[in-house]
Amino acid sequence: MKDDKQNQNIAIKAKEKKPWSKRKTIIFWSVGIVTSLGVGGGVGYILSSVFNSGTVGNYDNINVSKYAVDYDALVSKYQSLPEDTDYSKNFTPAEMANLSLSLLHRQNQWEIQGYGKTTFHVFGVSGDQIIRSTFMRDGQSYFEESLSKSNMVQAAWRMYEDYNKGDQSTVSRYSGTITGEATDASFASATPTEYSRQDYYQHAGRYLDGIPCIYIISDKCLSPESQKTTSGIATGIQKTDDGYVVDLELNPQITVKNYVLQMQATTDLAGPPTFQFVHLTFHLDSKLQLISMRNYESYYAKTAAGAGSNLIGDVTSYVISAPSSIPELNTPTSYDVDTSTNA
Repeated sequence: MKDDKQNQNIAIKAKEKKPWSKRKTIIFWSVGIVTSLGVGGGVGYILSSVFNSGTVGNYDNINVSKYAVDYDALVSKYQSLPEDTDYSKNFTPAEMANLSLSLLHRQNQWEIQGYGKTTFHVFGVSGDQIIRSTFMRDGQSYFEESLSKSNMVQAAWRMYEDYNKGDQSTVSRYSGTITGEATDASFASATPTEYSRQDYYQHAGRYLDGIPCIYIISDKCLSPESQKTTSGIATGIQKTDDGYVVDLELNPQITVKNYVLQMQATTDLAGPPTFQFVHLTFHLDSKLQLISMRNYESYYAKTAAGAGSNLIGDVTSYVISAPSSIPELNTPTSYDVDTSTNA
């Protein structure tokens, strides 16, 4: 499927960027899942006002096409297997994760919501940035909302795309305000900024209509043996009574190539962040349908002004079993998923 593949196999040349953020000194945040499940996801970031030693990353030598995934081949193999198959004996952990994302992406309607936070702690100064996000598809219409709040910075964004024009489609981005809790956002006075589909990719690191995950996932970008369990969780598949738990300890020098594209486009950084680890945990049902995905990561980032911080991001994104219609601009999103258990 063409749109499945584009998320990971297109390298974007540098272009002039429209600013996404007006706060450009020591506080920053970045739209994205899943990415959030940007499953991407949606993740927000906060940088403390502490001048800190540290280095920025360098991802210039990462050739994204080298890690391209043939989603069509994976889905074809999946569909050829008997219904009672133990998929853990037929697919690697990375293949199972990509299959679950592709099976979701091919559905005509879906909704994913992210819940979590990013935490910093430098020289006794600590803080949490609360994250909420929503990604939706309804036919040829796509939507993303990213909400972020701490005592130091607040941000709200909505993006809309009508994909009926295919590669010529445009994305409308709206900047709102947080009026209470992180989920209390107003877009009443927002005016849109329009992006071509390709320009939006350059800023967001992924197509709004693409696979809802900003990380590069393949067997070729698992963490090397020397860093196999930096997060404390090893790559593997656990078969459960009702499905599978798939853990991926990914190479932090490869998997974030598109992610740092987003972070640099939306913030005033001295350079790309340096990741210590990136770990993804997928909860799948017995048919490899995605239930949830957790992205757990550690990284160092520094602004152009010289302020830096070590940060921990921990966000779980849940597939909503009864997806809603894409909301109008001033219709609030309901965030009421039971997050007491990681389904």
